[in-house]
Amino acid sequence: MSMISPTEKEVLRDFVRVALEHDIPFVLVGASAKILVFDSRYDISPSHTTEDWDIAVQVDWQAFAKLKQALTSGEEPLFTGTNQNEQRVRHKQGIAIDIIPFGGVEDANGVIVWPQSELHLSVTGFQAVYKNAELLEIEEGLSVPVATPPGLALLKMFAYAERHKDNDLRDFYSILDNYDKAGNETRLFEELGEFLASGKLEYEDAKAFLLGLDVQRIISVPTRNKLLQIFDQLQLADPYALSLDHLIGLGGSEKAEERARLRISRLFQAFRDGLTQEA
Repeated sequence: MSMISPTEKEVLRDFVRVALEHDIPFVLVGASAKILVFDSRYDISPSHTTEDWDIAVQVDWQAFAKLKQALTSGEEPLFTGTNQNEQRVRHKQGIAIDIIPFGGVEDANGVIVWPQSELHLSVTGFQAVYKNAELLEIEEGLSVPVATPPGLALLKMFAYAERHKDNDLRDFYSILDNYDKAGNETRLFEELGEFLASGKLEYEDAKAFLLGLDVQRIISVPTRNKLLQIFDQLQLADPYALSLDHLIGLGGSEKAEERARLRISRLFQAFRDGLTQEA
């Protein structure tokens, strides 16, 4: 894992050791996870870089508090907490980890309310991502569960709908536009051959359709319906949707921009079609 520095490995080792000591199930998510299981593995240019790590933990509030205490206590604590951010701890090496609880803290709509700040955060989809995580060996003696590309795509779209940060949409689109390169070239023909042969699906859109299928396979119907609602609200299949502005390269001609808009919106539509395809 050449994309992971020795310092980052130290941070992960320290977190993993404490989590295992307290029987806390966890999974790496976010941009760092994408770099691990997608960008560096398949030689894809990162959509953006990050110095922080996002780790989702399956806990109730009591277990979450105990985990944070274990990470930040002792004569020489491995991590320190911050009063401004309940979910963040910072390693003694300076790298921050955002710890996202799920599984025993959210309401029926998949939303958690932080006890101190009372800020709201959606954790819809985290259970499915954890259940379908890939165990990845970072180095000898250090293996961690990491969200798969479909799981990351799912979380990135929910994050964009909630936070409206451009990087979330860029991360989603990076997976969408490069999904064929992620070991899926053969699958396009093996699983989508009938769609391609009949003309119902164009080859250039097949990678996005396949990602939609793969996301559908790991989530529940209610979660899929929430995702479809997000797509429709953001109008991502509309070439002129405002959200697509963040994915269009600047400085080109009007014709080049028009082609880019049509191509991107078609990929989004193909993803939505895959998401709704009957299994």
